[in-house]
Order: sequence, then C-alpha cells, then structure tokens
Amino acid sequence: LREPNAIQLMKRALDMGMDVVGGIPDYELTARLGNEAVRQLCELADKRGLLVDMHIDQTTDPQSRQIEALAQECIRLKMGARISASHCPSMANFDDYYANKLIAQIAQSEMNICVQPMVAATCWGAMARVGELLDGGVNVALGQDCVMDPWYPFGKCEMLDIAHMAIVWGRILVEKKKAMVFNSITYGGAKADRKSTRLNSSHDQ
Repeated sequence: LREPNAIQLMKRALDMGMDVVGGIPDYELTARLGNEAVRQLCELADKRGLLVDMHIDQTTDPQSRQIEALAQECIRLKMGARISASHCPSMANFDDYYANKLIAQIAQSEMNICVQPMVAATCWGAMARVGELLDGGVNVALGQDCVMDPWYPFGKCEMLDIAHMAIVWGRILVEKKKAMVFNSITYGGAKADRKSTRLNSSHDQ
C-alpha cells in the first residue's frame, strides 16, 4: 500500500498469469496499514482462487503481530492451506501465553508456516517456534530462502542441513518430533505448495 497503485500492479501481474499473491506487510508505515494490506491481498487471492505467500513479522520485535491478522483473514475467508506465512521470527519473542493462543488460532485456520532456519540465524537471530507449531498441529514447511546471496551466502540447497539447523536451534530432541521435522522438509513443503488447494476456495463452494 506504500505504492499508490500497488493493488493495480498486483492485479495486472495476476492477469498476466502469476498464480500466487505475495506480500510483505512489515514494509507498510504502520501496523494498521500492514493489517489492511493483509486483508486486501487475501481478498484478492480468494476472489481468484489463488494461493497466498506473505513474508510476515520479519523482526525480533514481539509487538510485530501481523501473523495474527493473516490467520484471522484465513479463518474469515476459509482459505485454509492456500495461505502460507513465511519467516515469522518475531514469534520467538512472543509472551508464552500469547504464543499459545496464536498457535491455536493458526491451527484452526489450517494455514502453513514456512520457516527458513539459515536465514533466520543470519538476518534476525530468531526463529519461529517450530517445535510448538508442530505440537499444535500446524503444517510447518522448512526451506532455504537464500542460496549465495547477501542474506545467506553459504546455501547449497541441502535440505538435511535445514532440518539439522531446525532441530538444534529449536531444541527439538524428542525422537517423535525429530521425525516431524523431517516431514517438514518433504511433505510439509509439498502441502504448502499444492496448487490443487485453490479448488477449495470459498467462491467455488
């Protein structure tokens, strides 16, 4: 929304064939405008039956809570797994009471949380609560956001490294939960990227 014609440009890109609506609400000047951007972009995706992938709360500030707005829109529009929230490092610093409430809301929405442990380490020094999200029944997709760029110059597209980092940094030491982490570098990512989820859009029901 910082660009006066941002929504029009997004619509033009979608008309040209783009099939995922993206967004970075952190870039808005206020939290209120960020939440409004989330609403507008989700509504746009829902009307067209498309997926949503937003970079959310890319900060260690525990007051950055746009993940809450995205989960609320996912529930309101009944978009489910068509919506993915990427990064979410501020979640690491949320008060535990609020974090537990939020994770339950995310699970209710059925949206995906996409975490990139390597970039979380180099950019923020904080990672979303992978273990607690898995415990809460949330689909977690682990990935490598960067390969040989300024944010993470050592990437080699080795997903086992990603799983290892998530397990060590997240202190995920229970054997059953370790297996869940390895699912997150395979099935979890496939679920988040599944184009067929658009068939479940509310406008088709």
